[in-house]
Amino acid sequence: MTLHTFTITLTPTERFFFGGEIVFGGDGADQRRRSYLVKSRCLPQQTSLLGLVREQTLAANNQLRGMAGFDLAKARTLVGNTGFHLPGKADGTGLPLPFGAIQTLSPLSLRRTKIKEDGKLEQSCWHPVALDVDTVEITSGGKKEEVSLSWQHLHGQYWNLEHFNAKTGLSLRFGAIGTDPIKLDDCFAEHTITGNRISNRNYRDEDGGEAKEEGLFCQTFRRNVTSPYAAALDGACQKEMELPKASEFGFQFQVTIDTDLLGAAAGALKRWKAKKTVSLGGEQSTFTWEVTHQAPDPFTPASNLSEDLAQDFRRIVLQSDTYLPQTIVDQHEAFLLGNPKSFRFFQSKLDQTKQFNDLESDPGKKGATEGRWQSAGYTLIERGGVLLVPEPSANALQAAIESYAHFRQIGYNHCTITQ
Repeated sequence: MTLHTFTITLTPTERFFFGGEIVFGGDGADQRRRSYLVKSRCLPQQTSLLGLVREQTLAANNQLRGMAGFDLAKARTLVGNTGFHLPGKADGTGLPLPFGAIQTLSPLSLRRTKIKEDGKLEQSCWHPVALDVDTVEITSGGKKEEVSLSWQHLHGQYWNLEHFNAKTGLSLRFGAIGTDPIKLDDCFAEHTITGNRISNRNYRDEDGGEAKEEGLFCQTFRRNVTSPYAAALDGACQKEMELPKASEFGFQFQVTIDTDLLGAAAGALKRWKAKKTVSLGGEQSTFTWEVTHQAPDPFTPASNLSEDLAQDFRRIVLQSDTYLPQTIVDQHEAFLLGNPKSFRFFQSKLDQTKQFNDLESDPGKKGATEGRWQSAGYTLIERGGVLLVPEPSANALQAAIESYAHFRQIGYNHCTITQ
């Protein structure tokens, strides 16, 4: 076994769509989650990234179903027989899942590519910013001024985030060294289309009345705010913002691969690393796939505890979306500041999937020998969340968060202790 860690960057070439909890319907979703008004998330799930890496690993070895020389046993060796799933207690604890040559994925970050005045490219890595590191505008003495959020520990048991405004809340932002943090809406703008039919109907029941109906739909995609694609859409009218107009954002993550198993000697590694266009998401949005050995900048969240509080407490900042039961928080007497995020994933098996869009919501259903099925719903804490914990319990709480090995293996449940 020879392990190497590579950095993969996915840059949108056009508009893209990452599905969420609200769907058009016809895929086993209950009525409460079905709508004809659907919006894309800004970021892909780690499960989608895993699926893309598995696909590219199979393609590099000519082992995608339908390719000449396809061998199911070899495909299983390369990527495992199943994608992400939660066996046993369904809580993500236990031994790592077998994904063949793919060992681990890191949490997602953003990469900004900027064209400098001399024509050279400047690239930087942007990580999530802790929710409690922000400034707000207040009015004092008839004058407006910006103040920083700060923590107060009242009566030895209550936490108060001074200057926090519950009406506006706290939004996820990304930042890099030497830059001001920005919201995802300032990286990826909305692009909405409407119509009188849903084009992606290949997963619908042909015998059902719904599949024969045509109805109004509104689908909101995302796209780079500044990019050649955006320029083509907007013409000369680029959105005014504090970003250089000659820059664009992509998604970046690291993957650790067993290059012996991937097939370095047979040229598969070279094909896997080659720059190419790949598809991601239910709408098959296209991205440029680039692989390098260069590691991104480390995740180093800013401190935000006063000197007095830092003597007795620590902050744990979530680098990734995190599965975190309330019992873990209570057990370590911690306080959580974070935004909840819904999480589901599709499951499929190499030996049972001929057409990925043949969806069966119940894998035990009679005749359901092909396709994919949907997991139960989970609630994660969004990246950028903050836990305040007594200093003696900080390491134990971090270990508890990271103990959910199945989540952590694909880039969830990563966190850092700071003040």
